[in-house]
Amino acid sequence: MEASGYQVSGNAAENFERVASAFMMPWARHLVEQVRLAGDEHVLDVACGTGFVARVAADIVGVDRVVGLDVNPMMLAVAEAVTGIEMRERSADDTGLDDGSVDVVLCQQGLQYFPAPAAAVGEAHRCLRVGGRALFSVWAPFVENQFIAGQIDALEEHLSAEAVAGFRATNIDALGGEAGVERLLQDAGLVDVELRKHRLEIELPPMDRFFPELISATPWASTYAELSNSERRAVIARMDRSVIQRSDGDGTIATMTAVVAEGAAS
Repeated sequence: MEASGYQVSGNAAENFERVASAFMMPWARHLVEQVRLAGDEHVLDVACGTGFVARVAADIVGVDRVVGLDVNPMMLAVAEAVTGIEMRERSADDTGLDDGSVDVVLCQQGLQYFPAPAAAVGEAHRCLRVGGRALFSVWAPFVENQFIAGQIDALEEHLSAEAVAGFRATNIDALGGEAGVERLLQDAGLVDVELRKHRLEIELPPMDRFFPELISATPWASTYAELSNSERRAVIARMDRSVIQRSDGDGTIATMTAVVAEGAAS
């Protein structure tokens, strides 16, 4: 995750690993499935966070063939401890890797946060061997992601206008929609560019347990911590409306949609 868009502090990285894995790991497995990894390929995970995608890839190619990059040292510390994979504190547009040194670049929910997305895609292309693939997953518009939209709506009156604007700029609309993402890949020189939309139903705990823990892993943790009990109840009630209650009453289901953009190096 990039410094300008999503920086966390305190124990947020540990919380992110523990809580966000409920929906980030299913999406990580889905992204790696899309790329159809061969066992001898080298993989770069950009904006790796605590290494969800990196560890799924390593299960296929081995830990010595995967490198993770992120600008947040706390995320990287957790990633290294959990995965044993090499992690480097570098930005998406300055990876420090050699030209043509990897077969696959993966980036899960990072592109929309980058201060220079075009430079990041160009850097991904530079790192790829001829025939290598780059895949970027980005959340679809919030009308197709009520769980994420619910978080914004629930906290909007308690956040600054700047924070709300930043929160809302976390899906594909921030990149000019699907057409904008397609142009980013094509302008970077990637070929055979294809965008695919995917929808997953993710099982989550009840929101009164899950949401407070989830928000503790975000830059808005202190805002939630300062709310009164009545304000917190209102936030949870809004989050309940963003998910489907399981019939057995023991959890919820969040319907989430992402766009995966893929291109190849020529």
